Amino acid sequence: MKQGNFTDRTLSFLYDGDPIEFSATSEVLNKTWKLFRVRSRSEIVKKGRDFVKYLKEFGIDLNSLTDEQLYQGQPVDLGDYTCFAFTFKFKLRALTETMPYRRVKYYKNTYLREIGFMAKAKRPITLKGKWNGTIQKDEGLYLINYFIPNSECGFVEEPDIIEGRALWPYYAGNGFSHFGMEVFSNKYGRGTLMGVDTHASSFTSTVTILFTG
Repeated sequence: MKQGNFTDRTLSFLYDGDPIEFSATSEVLNKTWKLFRVRSRSEIVKKGRDFVKYLKEFGIDLNSLTDEQLYQGQPVDLGDYTCFAFTFKFKLRALTETMPYRRVKYYKNTYLREIGFMAKAKRPITLKGKWNGTIQKDEGLYLINYFIPNSECGFVEEPDIIEGRALWPYYAGNGFSHFGMEVFSNKYGRGTLMGVDTHASSFTSTVTILFTG
């Protein structure tokens, strides 16, 4: 469904699935990276190094991670933090966009994929830098990549690949979590993402991105 032209440049999507588990084998991680056009060992390691570099902005030093550890993506104990790669697969339910016109797409048999790196705190730690505050035990900072297919229900388009960097720590408490990121889209440029997850017998997430450049 399409309507008019709008000045706001937004992308919103809803997805759900089984409760999330922050674990995956190296084989699954490497296979998933290929969806994101990250195909070689050196490209995966570069993604990991981007993660290490970004967390320095929060005052977190992960330089002791080796290239092999970043490539394998398995949990590594670094004292204050446990670092690992993760990947998820969820059922995509609906997507709305206002670029260059308002459009709503509904999905039935399509899966959204996520992959990235996380550093999860093992105790409360005071951070200063890009975000000032105390990261609590089991909260995490991350880099994430979304892969959103666009081939179902009469439309066939290139998939959306969106890279996100956490603006504050992620934590699921009392069945909910609120998260924010700065993002870059292969189609729409840079923007800010806000989302809410619901954690119960199943997992549901709603995400909205406002693109600004």
